[in-house]
Parts: sequence; C-alpha cells; structure tokens
Amino acid sequence: MRHFPSTTVRDWLDAVARPLDVTAADAPADDPRPLLHLTRDAGVVALGTAVRAAREPSVAAHRALRTLVEEAGFRALLLEGDDPVRTGVAAYIAGEGDDPDTLVATARTFWRTEDIVVLLRWLRAFNARHPTDPVRFVPVPDGGGDVERALADGASDWHGRTGDRVVHWGGYAHTAAAPIGERRTAGSLLRERLGAAYVSVGITFHHGLIPVPLDPPGPELAEAVLGTAAADAYLLDLTATEGAPQAVLDWLTGPARVRIIGPDPIHPGIASGASLRDWFDALVHIRELTPARPSVTGHR
Repeated sequence: MRHFPSTTVRDWLDAVARPLDVTAADAPADDPRPLLHLTRDAGVVALGTAVRAAREPSVAAHRALRTLVEEAGFRALLLEGDDPVRTGVAAYIAGEGDDPDTLVATARTFWRTEDIVVLLRWLRAFNARHPTDPVRFVPVPDGGGDVERALADGASDWHGRTGDRVVHWGGYAHTAAAPIGERRTAGSLLRERLGAAYVSVGITFHHGLIPVPLDPPGPELAEAVLGTAAADAYLLDLTATEGAPQAVLDWLTGPARVRIIGPDPIHPGIASGASLRDWFDALVHIRELTPARPSVTGHR
C-alpha cells in the first residue's frame, strides 16, 4: 500500500499528479501514457474540457487521442462541434481534398481553430499509413432535440455495431459520467450503458485568457484546490487512491463544484450535484490558458 507524506490534498496532488506537456500536440508521447492503464478495458473514452476556446485543452486532448489511437487501438472519434460529413472533414481524413482550413471555415465556431486543423492533418496522415485500419468519425444521430441522448447513442451504437473503441472529444458539460444538477449528461447515460467501460477524463483550468479574462477560481470551486499543485499542467488518475489520506478521499467523493465556460464566458456555468469522482475517472488540470488560434483559410 502506498503512503503519502501528509493528510493534505495538496501533498497528495504533488505525490501522484503526472506533469503533462500542453504546449505542442507532437510532444514526446511519454507523459500521456498513464491513460493506457486507466483505459485498458474501455470501449468509450471521453476527453471533456471545461472550455473549448482555449489552446491548451485542445493540445491535451489531441495528445491523449494520439496515445489512445497509436498505442491502444482506438479507431473512432466523436468530435463535438459539427457534422464531419457535411463539412467534408470525414472525406478529408480518408484522403480526399487537400485544404482542411477551408473545410473548417464552413463549420461551427468550435472547429475553426488551428488546433482542429492540426488534428485533421494528423488523422489524415495516420490513415494514409494504416489504409486497412483507419480512424473514422462517429456520426451523431438526430436526437429530436435531446443532445445528450444523441451523443450517447452515437458513441454507444458505433461501438456496439463496429466493435471500434471510441474517443469522444467535447465538453464535460456533456461527457461528465454523472448528471450535472438535474440534467442527465451523455456521459451519465454511457456510464449506465457501459459501466466501467466508459471512462471520463475531464480537462479543468485555473485561470487564463480566451481572449476574455478567466479569473482564478473562488475557494468554493474544485479548481482552487487543483491549482495548488506544483505542476503547471498535469494528469491525475482519480481511481488510484489506495493508501490515500482520508482528507483526499473526502475531497474526491464529497459534493463538488467546477466551472463550465459556455458560449458566454463572462458568465460561466457551475457544475454541481455530484463529486469529482462521480464525474471523472481522471483529470487534466492546466494552470493557465491562452486563446485558441484561428485557422487560416488556404494555409497549407
């Protein structure tokens, strides 16, 4: 049994958090590898971020996706934001066309970033190297206005029908594995359907700019505690708590509040009604955010 140096959550964070490079999608692959153990039995893994208009969460999600695709055999991606068939990005990663910037220019705002273009270029290159075993986009069915059920149906139906292991990259307002307040999330539906084969990774932050300022969290928010760790960005397995002090277990399983930055970043939402451990199996926490870089139409 592992013992920790004191009963404080901060000491536990410094003991178990794994520093993570969130500066470049093509950084060496060593630091995301702890995800492989956490997701070894997963059929669907969610990479859900608090904010979509920042660069570092996209880099973290991209690096996690690369690890899951290259080292764990995941071959399907549900990318929240728009329809990959309508926009042409599904055809692009299959080898058609040559200008992803123009494609994302016709998409919703979430996809009009340099980071999404980098992702699409990587997927196309991977598929070119693996023509008989490509990564494919998961279509999201028409949910009749029920977005959460549509997202859950898309991921679980694809996994059940094809056997592909699926990565769901989006916002944790949708991917959290327990309801947020009274609202059932896609992640909570997937946890009901798949049990432990659904793994929820949340990507939180402390402060930054997107480009409106995002202030440091108030003391009532979980991010205030997460921000006390020494690392500027880190991966934290919330299931690896054997030997953890009681103060840590109480913090992980007690009622939690975390921010959700939606379309109106000046008035962020607050997720409540569950614990960190209910919502997430792991967290990536990032100290400081910078704005997502816009894609450049016609860039090669």
